This record gives sequence, structure tokens and C-alpha cells, in this order.
Amino acid sequence: MERPENEKRKKFVEFSNRRLKNAIQHIELIGKLANKGAYEYSNKDVKIIAEILNQSMEKTIAKLTDGKTEIKKWIE
Repeated sequence: MERPENEKRKKFVEFSNRRLKNAIQHIELIGKLANKGAYEYSNKDVKIIAEILNQSMEKTIAKLTDGKTEIKKWIE
């Protein structure tokens, strides 16, 4: 049984908001690794983390924009 379009939209907004909140919280946890009193890391480590995060974002944005380079406004 197919959902009506407004129900699909409702679910998209619900899940995207929840997942964005979770993603931001986890990225902020990565930021806590900046505590040099507790952790030791190099600029190379930072570049690796940044590259991995950027690749993941690019891949996700490509899926949401059908591979187009511009980012569509999809959150209301």
C-alpha cells in the first residue's frame, strides 16, 4: 500500500530532522578530540578526519541532488 504524498513528506521531514540532529551531535563529539590535554594528534590526523567527513558529506549531497552539483533546498 502506497503512502499519500503528504505522508511521505511528513516522514521525510521527521527522519531528516532526527538524523541531522544526531549527525551534528556526533560531529561535535569528534570536536571534543581537540582537547590536547587528553589526546595527542597531528595535523595529518586532522586532515584525515576532515577528508573522511567531507567525502561522506559530498556522497550524501550527491544522493539528495541526484548527482547534480548544486544543493537543492529540501528542508522547509
